[in-house]
Amino acid sequence: MILSYQKIFLQIAEKEINKTNRKWEWLSFDYRYVGRIFLYHWLIATIKTIKNKPSFVWYAVLKSFYMIPLSVFEGLRNSIASNFSNYSGPKKFYRPLFNAGAYFLTLEGAKKLLDLTKPLRYSADEIPNVGRRKVKLKFYGYVPLIVRQNTVDFSTDAGRTNEDWERFFKENSIEK
Repeated sequence: MILSYQKIFLQIAEKEINKTNRKWEWLSFDYRYVGRIFLYHWLIATIKTIKNKPSFVWYAVLKSFYMIPLSVFEGLRNSIASNFSNYSGPKKFYRPLFNAGAYFLTLEGAKKLLDLTKPLRYSADEIPNVGRRKVKLKFYGYVPLIVRQNTVDFSTDAGRTNEDWERFFKENSIEK
């Protein structure tokens, strides 16, 4: 028996897949919470990073000028979409979104990302954000948030840098 929220997701998925005039190449259904909840977790993570790397404070200050307004905007947008179904649907996201747990990727989008995977240097969680910057991937998120990853059993390694991945490959003798 399919639960009602699963049925709703399947209906949305079918509608989005069959659209002929879609604007997105990557459509994420699973992203970190928006609004105040996201800001709270972002602040906690930023403080931890600053404790380990004090020079990060300058980057965090600069980043806050766009993270705070965007998170408030996304929180309001999510709230509107939750209350008015005619506003629901794919919406462009401007801040980085992580979690490769539930998304659609068009053939055109996959072709754009292909060159970013050789050599392998980005995690699945990170590649859409890199794709937006480097190959102009049309990256959207479905609003309101309808899928949530079980972060207890599944987590992200998106925090690794390219240097971390290079070191990992070298230490484990993995060919690029």
